[in-house]
Amino acid sequence: MTSLLRCIGCVEPDMISSESTEPYADAVQLRSKVASTLRSSKPPKSNVSNDERKAINVPKKEDSIVILPADKGKATVVLDKQEYNEKVDKMLSDTKTYEQLSADPTPKYKRKLVSILSRLSDEEKITKAKYKQLYPTAENVPRLYCTPKIHKPNAPLRPIVDYTSTIGYETSKWLADILAPMVGNSEHHVVNSRQLAEEMVDVVIEEGDILNSHDVVSLFTCTPVNKRFGAAMGSPVSPLAANIFMEHLEGTAIATAPMECKPKLWKKYVDDILEIVAKDEVNALTDHLNQVDDTDSIKFTYEEEKDGKIPFLDALIVRRDDGSIKLLVYRKATHTDQYLNFRSHHPLHHKLGVVRTLMDRKNRIVTEDEDKEREDDHIKGALQKCGYPDWSIKKVKDQMAKPKSKKERKKKDDSNKSKRVGSCSLCGRCVRAHF
Repeated sequence: MTSLLRCIGCVEPDMISSESTEPYADAVQLRSKVASTLRSSKPPKSNVSNDERKAINVPKKEDSIVILPADKGKATVVLDKQEYNEKVDKMLSDTKTYEQLSADPTPKYKRKLVSILSRLSDEEKITKAKYKQLYPTAENVPRLYCTPKIHKPNAPLRPIVDYTSTIGYETSKWLADILAPMVGNSEHHVVNSRQLAEEMVDVVIEEGDILNSHDVVSLFTCTPVNKRFGAAMGSPVSPLAANIFMEHLEGTAIATAPMECKPKLWKKYVDDILEIVAKDEVNALTDHLNQVDDTDSIKFTYEEEKDGKIPFLDALIVRRDDGSIKLLVYRKATHTDQYLNFRSHHPLHHKLGVVRTLMDRKNRIVTEDEDKEREDDHIKGALQKCGYPDWSIKKVKDQMAKPKSKKERKKKDDSNKSKRVGSCSLCGRCVRAHF
């Protein structure tokens, strides 16, 4: 029943915000069709054997451990529960970042939010449909959980706040959409590794310079906003707040950097920064960056290139002997190569999408043909371990090799309207019939 309600719930908000002349009526009608279709549908035969199910359930019943997803790499981590609780308690004892409350403030905040939304609706600054979409119908308290960073020494925890189904979740998503155009306007901003690969093609590192990266220590919890302090990772608006703050800090840092340690290249993705800087000036640059923030909360650590290589995003940047650059796909040592299993009940196009994503990453990042062949072999081996037959990989390669006509591209764009609503084939079937 829970999955049924989630499936229905994911349809209605998108319909309310659609371009229909009667969006709310359409949403109610579509919601009814989705509910009816899902209730009358038989679940597929389980692809998990009884022995596999027992193997999953036995650890879950063990009270002395906690089972968590790793922060990165798709690994599953088993931790001693006492050790996990001690780490969480120590983190929450930081009174600069967290504050213990004497009572649940959710009802008070709900009243304030409803008052604001009502005023905006009365002033016709938001539509009635938007008001209904943003109106908080639940009073769930945000839930804190932590994921272990197993790629770092002592596996520190990353705090994440689950905001879904809380009073401010829909409003937070709406604000994130409004604020999004404010981010990425800096010349140093990197959208993704594709853009990075394109911009690094002609870069040449001079003698005496090195590749270096800086990283902010706990950016989200240190971004100076009213929490008590910091932005909660998990809120839709937090990445925007952190990005806006970092772009402001970046402008100040570059403008005030002493000439001797001013970077010759500066590329930033949120709190990860790639630089080319004089080898002897890395410490001076780090000291300068750690003095830029007036609140003295933002602190940077750095990593120099090792053996002429340095990772950034999912690319490994390699310096050739002549100072030019080549790129490879980067995977952390803890990466598991776990992808959507081909035996799962997901639609086939989801599984082929996994293949396409990996192949596309290879094509847009890797610069040399020999390295592309090696990456191709790695992808094939990883997918075969996840149950992907050879024909699925070949099918995607053939599709990617075939150029698309303008008519095909337009057809794909038009189909996105119906595919974006819902997460399963049943939802998609109802939506396509409705449109």
